[in-house]
Amino acid sequence: NFAFGACIWGFFSFVPYYAVVQYNMSTIQIGAALTPRSLAGIAMSAICSLLLMRLGYRVPMIVGMLLVSLSLGLLSLGWSQASMGPLLLDGFWLLTLFLVLSGLGQGTAAPAANNASIDLVPGQAAAISGLRGMFRNIGSIMGISSTVLVLSFFEVKAAGMRAIYLAMALVLLLAVPLALMIPDMARERRGLELFREHAVRLG
Repeated sequence: NFAFGACIWGFFSFVPYYAVVQYNMSTIQIGAALTPRSLAGIAMSAICSLLLMRLGYRVPMIVGMLLVSLSLGLLSLGWSQASMGPLLLDGFWLLTLFLVLSGLGQGTAAPAANNASIDLVPGQAAAISGLRGMFRNIGSIMGISSTVLVLSFFEVKAAGMRAIYLAMALVLLLAVPLALMIPDMARERRGLELFREHAVRLG
């Protein structure tokens, strides 16, 4: 949750600034680029919430973290244009695509991370939710303050943001193994249900 807050919330806070210093976007363009990310995150979050019992907690968290890390890595490249066959994508469309990727990643990881925390101590859901929120907020504050500090050492702010996004991608990748340590109660319950169904069929 700390890494989630630092790399996802911290990263998202600086997207408008990065869009200005790297791509010279207007306010309307920035809003247009950010909107698909939010829609993708909402849609993926709803889908993954319905599939949690089937997928378990670890797989969605790892896939989500990898998608966000990939998005951060692509942002760090600072591409201003790219071609996809006959299509030529400028900075606006590239930024939008990278942000949609991060939205899909966040929407994939968030429901699993939330439920995995609560599942550890179901009788104290309020306390667990508070701790989870606290660590995400601390991570977000640390991510934002660290970004501002590091950015102050760069004369070219666009280059500074690219370096910061690369560092965030690496931090998130290093946090992936932590998801493997989280008890996967959903998968255990799914396995128990399948065992009972099988036992009933056998009679």
